[in-house]
Amino acid sequence: MACDYSTGVGLGCKDVIGGLKALYFFTDGTSPYTLTAADVTFTATTTQEIEDIDTAVTVYKWDLPRNTATFSEALESSDENGSIMYAPTLVITLHGLQYEIQDLLQGVAKNYQSVGVLTNRGNMFIAGFERGLGASAGDTVIGAGLGDGQNMTLTLSSQC
Repeated sequence: MACDYSTGVGLGCKDVIGGLKALYFFTDGTSPYTLTAADVTFTATTTQEIEDIDTAVTVYKWDLPRNTATFSEALESSDENGSIMYAPTLVITLHGLQYEIQDLLQGVAKNYQSVGVLTNRGNMFIAGFERGLGASAGDTVIGAGLGDGQNMTLTLSSQC
């Protein structure tokens, strides 16, 4: 049986810009937190848009330097199993090798949690909704040249 859909999609204006502006890490005040459907109120028309977060959470904002983070959400499909899932991936690069940043990234890497991803266009995605994002890779790079960076990169991913 085919799955139904009842609308088309028209072409929009060419007003899309890329890039991420900030990240929002959810905690319960002391520990990383993964948002679930029980924690939110969805809009009346779709479960793709959250109207309100009903659970008391603490949110930590990370402002991002330009061109230092990417977010993707791949669709993975299995004909053999008749299933689909999404694989959100967030790659963050932070400048400098300060101990505070190292400690912060290490703490994030040890946990699973939801992360709000704010785009330069003003859209917010909740990555790791229901299952949390966990660290899947990380790297510290110190360039050879005087103008090269000293950066730490962390990759957070999941399947949902």
